[in-house]
Amino acid sequence: MLRGYHALVEPAAIGLAVEVLGLHQSHQGRRCVLRRLRQGGRGNAEVVQRSGRMGSRLPAAHAHHRYEAGHRRRSLPTWSEPVRSYAPWRGPAGQFTYSLGMVTSVDLARHLGLSQATVSRALRGHPSVTEKTRQRVVEAAQALGYRPDLAARMLVTRRAKALGIVVADFRSPLYPPAIAAMQERSAARGYRMALIRDPEETQDVDAVDVLNETIVDGLIFMSATDDSPTVARVAARETPMVLLSRGVSGLRADMVMSDDRAGGELVADHLVGLGHRRIALVSVRRTVSNGRDREDGMRDALRARGLDLPEECVRRGSISHASGMEMARSLLAMEPRPTAVFCSTDSFAFAVLDAASQLGIRVPEELSVVGFDDSEPARWSMINLTTVHQPFTEMAAKAVDVLIDRLDDRADSKVSQTVFPVRLVERGTTAAPA
Repeated sequence: MLRGYHALVEPAAIGLAVEVLGLHQSHQGRRCVLRRLRQGGRGNAEVVQRSGRMGSRLPAAHAHHRYEAGHRRRSLPTWSEPVRSYAPWRGPAGQFTYSLGMVTSVDLARHLGLSQATVSRALRGHPSVTEKTRQRVVEAAQALGYRPDLAARMLVTRRAKALGIVVADFRSPLYPPAIAAMQERSAARGYRMALIRDPEETQDVDAVDVLNETIVDGLIFMSATDDSPTVARVAARETPMVLLSRGVSGLRADMVMSDDRAGGELVADHLVGLGHRRIALVSVRRTVSNGRDREDGMRDALRARGLDLPEECVRRGSISHASGMEMARSLLAMEPRPTAVFCSTDSFAFAVLDAASQLGIRVPEELSVVGFDDSEPARWSMINLTTVHQPFTEMAAKAVDVLIDRLDDRADSKVSQTVFPVRLVERGTTAAPA
């Protein structure tokens, strides 16, 4: 290599340039390419002009090498985002930048004086690598702009190192913090995350392809129902999955959920304890397991106190504000009107509060309302909703751990069911009936 030229260069890129320029594939030919790149000017223009057709064949990220006016000195290479052109450009103070190849783990190893295996283990967070070495590798990777070759990794490991998170509706106030927690936990364990709208909800046939195991290694369902064809299709492929806050009858899969039945019992005890006897329910279809369990828990607690939940006081529908408003208006138009409403989600509770406000019904003086979730809006002073708290962000992070443990063969062969406790949070939407 020419004296003073201290580049980290992909050999394949140099060889391709030698071929395009019609030079002999030898040490001398390669030296000629490096000399032209070093000198710049007409020779460099020829390299770029005659290798312009190589755009799709050369690596996509590019090493920058600096030669300052008046003298040469070695400087730490840096890398830019991929560009279509491979022409050199003149930077400040007469510096030239040459775009030759992407940084690999081999380049990192050479730069740090470590073995390629050590660098790879450090980037994966392998316990055999000391924290000092790992930090050194990570800092060098960031400085040099190293990006892992995901396609190559998939060919070797047959793993995408990606998790798919399947949701039915992005509008739930419960989802944003939970998704953020899942993304943070996934990244900490070396996985990427793909957020997927349930194809059953979108009616998008093409969306089903996203659930393919060549795109993601496993799936976390936040939208599973007993009659979900999407879940059944994934189960038939034996793709690893975790059901979050939902269960599916007859399906063998890892589950992470809250104690929904206990939550329903807490609500019934609270309302009956305040003196309510005519209690209504706004919930989802019975095929949604968490709503079903919350309803059943409430019914059991009412029966234990000699009370019942009449069907005329039950409304079920889809989780949307419009659906909640429609169900609430129907209940509040009854004679006699219920004195309290248990909503199986906070979203339904917000709709009931909205409908009551429009109808001039005072909360909690004339109507008590209880939700389930303890989402962030429930804590706002203008809403101040009495609700059942479930630690949903912790549940979401746990679901990621369960799935990755399953993918990495760290889990027991038997499926697991993790249940988180719940608690009632009394705020300003419940009181004794007038």
